[in-house]
Amino acid sequence: MTGTGPLERFLETRDRTLRLVAPLAAEDFVAAGGGDASPVKWHLGHTTWFVERYFLETGGFRWRRPAPEYDDLFDPGRRAFHRNRARWTRPTVAEVFAYRRAVEEAVGNAAGAGLAPGPEAALDLATRHEALHQELILAELKHLLWQNPLRPAYREPWERRRPKTNPAPLRFIPFPGGEVGIGHDGPGFSFANERPRRRRLLAPFQLANRLATNGEFLEFIAEGGYRTRTLWPADGWEAREARGWEAPLYWEREGDDWTEFTLEGRRPLDPAAPVGHASWFEAQAFARWRGCRLPRETEWESAAARADVTEANVLETGRLAPLPAPGDRAAPGRRSPAQLFGDLWEWTGSAHLPYPGYRPEARLPGDPTTRFLTTGPVVRGGSCLTSALLVRATTRHHIPAGDRRHATGIRLARDPRV
Repeated sequence: MTGTGPLERFLETRDRTLRLVAPLAAEDFVAAGGGDASPVKWHLGHTTWFVERYFLETGGFRWRRPAPEYDDLFDPGRRAFHRNRARWTRPTVAEVFAYRRAVEEAVGNAAGAGLAPGPEAALDLATRHEALHQELILAELKHLLWQNPLRPAYREPWERRRPKTNPAPLRFIPFPGGEVGIGHDGPGFSFANERPRRRRLLAPFQLANRLATNGEFLEFIAEGGYRTRTLWPADGWEAREARGWEAPLYWEREGDDWTEFTLEGRRPLDPAAPVGHASWFEAQAFARWRGCRLPRETEWESAAARADVTEANVLETGRLAPLPAPGDRAAPGRRSPAQLFGDLWEWTGSAHLPYPGYRPEARLPGDPTTRFLTTGPVVRGGSCLTSALLVRATTRHHIPAGDRRHATGIRLARDPRV
């Protein structure tokens, strides 16, 4: 990001949202792909309502709300209304864009002369909240387009030619364990679920040098991974049977080959690319098939603390797709695993529970992570759809175990061989 101040960062992030939705037709803004998915129009309105509620109102700025009735539409706490989001034809898309412009103008007026620490932190939270919804927009839009029999593309190919890459050989990097610091501390932005920092004692462990690939997952399928009940958690097997899973989401057979639906339409499956859109249940089954397990989030964070986040394939790169791990990045002499940041969120074997000493909303009212502390799994590291604003070693994110819409991948872990 070129902007360094909170207002510049906010406006740049809001502008990126507009660029992300620029390829859409009017019809694309108002439909949703089912389940708990929301139309693009709702995301645009909700993120704007969030700025109103947690920056302009909480900060005590004097201004006239353009549409107080939007609380019923865009406040996620009013759940009675939200089961029917995809049926809301009003406000129109044009009215939602006008709402966004009015709120952004009010923010510019409020923040133009500088901000006190409290409102500045609230504006920073609103910026990160917008970044969270950028990923949701792309993930849910991809799912919506995939359900269309025409399999329409979101955009033209970003790169018309991509070099063929052989995946680096899978190997395991040893970590000695010991006492490590986990969680965020000190200056800089963090969500509530990253705090407080604490010390943990880790046993020695090993992490795979890269994410699991499509080619490796094809082997899992060929050897009956989706038919072997003993590989699966009990609730995962029930989900597999009920939903008819035979491969990751967006995979389709075409003769003897496989294709994958992407934001650029259907493409031949790249065996070297990381396997994505597999649920936590599928990740668990794959790891057991390989004689491994998923990493614990404390193991993942202790390894990521050494890694270079600037290498990450994140939203700002513009690729919007995970890339194979180049062999030189996973070379035998490398101390840190490749692809820890960006490409795909990595499933862990840990639950998204609060850290000891956690204080909900003690720092910033409206922190979205306070709503999703659960026994469900944690994912780490960000994806190719995640803004760099959200990618760091301490970031924790929750995705339901059976969800396959999000850009999730698999990194194997194991205990040292005895």
